Amino acid sequence: MLDERSAILFKIILFSPVITIRQLEIQTNSSRRQVNYDLQKINDWLMAQELPPITNKRGSGLFVQEKIKQAGFNLLPSVKVREYIPSQDLRTWLILIQVFIKADYLSVNHLTDSLSVSRNTVLADIKCASEMANRYHTALNYNRQEGYYLSGDENNIRTLVVKCISGVLQQTNGMSILAKVYDEREGEGTFNTAFENAFVSLSKLEEHLQVAFVEERLKELTVFFTLLLIRIQEKHSIFFPIEVSQTIKDTADYKTVKELSRLLQVELSEEEVIYLTIQLLGLNVRYDHQLFQTPTDNELYRLIDDILLEFEILACVTFTDREQAKRSLMVHLKPAYYRLIFDVPIVNPYLNKIKEEHFDLFILVKRSLKKLEELVKSPISDDEVGYIALHFGSFLNEKGLPVRRKKAIIICQNGLGTSNMLKVQIEKLVPEIEMLGVISLREYDYRKVDNFDIVFSTVMLQTKRHLIIVNPILTSLDKAKIIQEVDLILHGMGSHHPNVNNLMQVIKLFSTVHDEKGLFTSITNLLIGSKAESIGRYKPVLTELLTKEMIQLADCVDSWEKAIQLAAQPLLDVQAIEPSYIEAMVENINKMGAYIVLAPKVAIPHARPEEGVKKLGMSLLKLDQPVSFQSGNPEKDVNLIIVLAAIDNETHLKALSQLTELLEEETNILEIIAAKNIDSIIPLIEQYGK
Repeated sequence: MLDERSAILFKIILFSPVITIRQLEIQTNSSRRQVNYDLQKINDWLMAQELPPITNKRGSGLFVQEKIKQAGFNLLPSVKVREYIPSQDLRTWLILIQVFIKADYLSVNHLTDSLSVSRNTVLADIKCASEMANRYHTALNYNRQEGYYLSGDENNIRTLVVKCISGVLQQTNGMSILAKVYDEREGEGTFNTAFENAFVSLSKLEEHLQVAFVEERLKELTVFFTLLLIRIQEKHSIFFPIEVSQTIKDTADYKTVKELSRLLQVELSEEEVIYLTIQLLGLNVRYDHQLFQTPTDNELYRLIDDILLEFEILACVTFTDREQAKRSLMVHLKPAYYRLIFDVPIVNPYLNKIKEEHFDLFILVKRSLKKLEELVKSPISDDEVGYIALHFGSFLNEKGLPVRRKKAIIICQNGLGTSNMLKVQIEKLVPEIEMLGVISLREYDYRKVDNFDIVFSTVMLQTKRHLIIVNPILTSLDKAKIIQEVDLILHGMGSHHPNVNNLMQVIKLFSTVHDEKGLFTSITNLLIGSKAESIGRYKPVLTELLTKEMIQLADCVDSWEKAIQLAAQPLLDVQAIEPSYIEAMVENINKMGAYIVLAPKVAIPHARPEEGVKKLGMSLLKLDQPVSFQSGNPEKDVNLIIVLAAIDNETHLKALSQLTELLEEETNILEIIAAKNIDSIIPLIEQYGK
C-alpha cells in the first residue's frame, strides 16, 4: 500500500519522462535509501495492480513502461485515502474541517479513528489546530456536552477553514481526503454528488455573469460551498453591517447567487446570500465581459494607471503595450479589490516559489501598490502581491517572436498572471517552439484543439501529443528539465552534456565527497541549468554595478541638469552610455517633472535603453549641498543622484530592488550624505547588495 510520500514520488516519476534517482532525492529532499525504499513500495503496489515495475537503467534514469503511463490517470486517484499516513499539517487541517462540519459530539476518540493515528499524536495535533485557530482570531474549545467546537466570529471561522481546504487540496489526492471527511459525516459516496451539484451550479453562474473563473479557485470555492452547506444547516449564522448588505445587494452577482440557491434547492438566509456573493465577487477570473459596467470598475481602471506608472518609476522601465497591461491587470484586480474590501481570504500556494524565483520583482510590485492600499484602507497580503507580481512579470517579458517549427499549447488551471508568466518563461527557454497560447483544462476539453505538437501542462491529462508536465512557477531545475525534455522530443536525445551521475562516479574515484546532494545540484546547474540561465539574462546585484569607480562626491552643483551630467560621467567614461542618454534624461524631466525623486533627498534619473545605453550600469553622485529638481518645492531637494542605464525591462531589477530596500531606511540615506569618502559608503552597499 502507498503512503503519502510514496504516492508523491510516484506522481513525480509519472510526470517526468526523464528523471534519475539523484534528481528524485533533490526534488523530495530525501536520502537515497528513502527513495529506494519508496520506489520498492511503488513497484510492489504496481505489481498488485498487475502492472510491470519501474526499472532503473544505468546512465539514463528510471524507465516507466507505456502501460503504466497510460494507466497513470486512473492509478493516482485509486490510491485510497486510508492508505495515507498524513503529515501533521494535513492532520491539523482535517481536525479543523471536521470540527467545522460536525453535527454531534466530537471527541479525541473520533479523531483518532478518523486520522488512523495514536491518541497522543491526536492530542499534539489538537494543540497545533488550536494554535492555528488563534492566529485567525478564533478558538478551538472543548466541553463535555459538545466535545470539540469552534468559537469566535463566524466570518473568521470560515476564513480559517478556507485556509485548511486550500492546504488539503495541494496534497496528493486532496479531493479524496476531503471526500472521506464529508462521507464520514453524511454517508458513503455523498460528497461526490454534493460536489458535482455545486460545481455544475457554480459553472452555470459563469454564463450568467459572462466570466470564466480560474479553475483552481473555482474548485476550492466549490469544496468550501459543499462543506459550508452542512454548517449552515447546523444553524451557524453570519451577519453583516447594513452598509455592506446594501452594497452587495446592488450587484448583479447578488441576484445570480439567489438564483443559485433556487437551483440547488437550498434555503439560504439573506445574510448567507450576501456572504456567498462576496465569495463570488472575489473569485479570480480568466476573462470578464462585464468590465467597466460600474463606477467602481472605472475607478479601478484609473487606479491601475497610477499603479503602472508607479511601477515604471520604481523599476525604471517602460511598458510597450500599456493598454493591454491595464486590461490584463484589471481582470485580476477587480476580484482582488472585492477580496480586500470584504476581507475575503486567498491562499497563494506558489508564494514561496514566487519570492524565491522573482524576489526583486515581488519587492518592486509590493511598493507600487500603495494607492490600492489607500483605496481599500488595508495592507495587501503577500499572497495577493505574489499573484499581481506574476502579471507584471508577463508585461515586462512580452516581445515579438519569430515563426517556430513546432507548435505547442500551455494548459494551466491557475490565474491569468500565473499563466502568462509561465508562457513567457517557456518561450524564452525553448525559442524553437511556437507557443499558440494558454488555455484552461476546461477549454481544452471543450474546444478539442489539435493544431499543435506539444502540450505543456500543469496537470496530468490524456493526449496523443507530446506531454510535458510543468510547475506553475519554474525553478532553475524546472527550466533545465523543460530544455532536456524538449531536446528529447525534437532531436530524439537528451542534452549533449555529460551524464551527471557518471560525473559523480568519476569525482568519487578521485576525491571524498562530503555533500553529495549539493554536488549533484551544482553539477546539474552547471551542465543543464546554465543553458536555462543563458537563454534569460544574468541579473547582477547592486555591488556589481555600484562599485567604487562609479561613485563620486562633490560639494555642490549649479543646477539639476549639471547634477545629472556629473552623476552620469562615470558611465560615459566606461562607455556604458552615449552622450545622447544624458540629453534624454534631462528631456524626460523637462517633459514629466521631477518624477525621478523617489525618496527624500534621492533621485534616480534614467531614460529608455534605445536612447543611448550600450551596457547595463549604475552610478552615484553624493552632494554635500542639495540641488533642487523643482524650484520652490523643498521636497524635491536632492543630495543623492543615482543614474541607471538599463538595457531592457528586466536585467537591472535585482540590483534596483536591493537599492530600493537600502533607500527605504532614512538612516541609510543620511549615512551616505554624511560620508566623507567613498570607502565609507561601500560597506552599506555591500550590506544590501550581495
